[in-house]
Amino acid sequence: MEKPANAKNELLATVKEFERRGMAKAMLAAKDHKHIISSLRKRLSGKDLEIEIMFKEVNGVPKFATFNFLRPKVASFIFFSYDDQGKRFVNRKLFNRMYEFLESDQLVPEFRELIMSEQFDEDLSSK
Repeated sequence: MEKPANAKNELLATVKEFERRGMAKAMLAAKDHKHIISSLRKRLSGKDLEIEIMFKEVNGVPKFATFNFLRPKVASFIFFSYDDQGKRFVNRKLFNRMYEFLESDQLVPEFRELIMSEQFDEDLSSK
């Protein structure tokens, strides 16, 4: 069995990679639409878990990524934020809360599987 700290670090690495790919796709979509503020939403559904992730940028600079859990319980987490140059920061305390939220229903493996399988293809909708 994985140690909790190791499991958290592995999930954080997976989420960082997912966020990097999602924000890159959001930035490409923003260039196509010429909006000052744009966001990209992605809904992922699994057996016991449904989440909506939103990547937001302003004037071509990433601002934040929001993880909204819709099932089995409702919760929102914003643990990625960006400075004016687009440098990413991780609020580790908020990430740990999300991890505990997932762990309480034993959903960490399903969450990891959902975000690892997402390729950000044509089904990503821009709003």
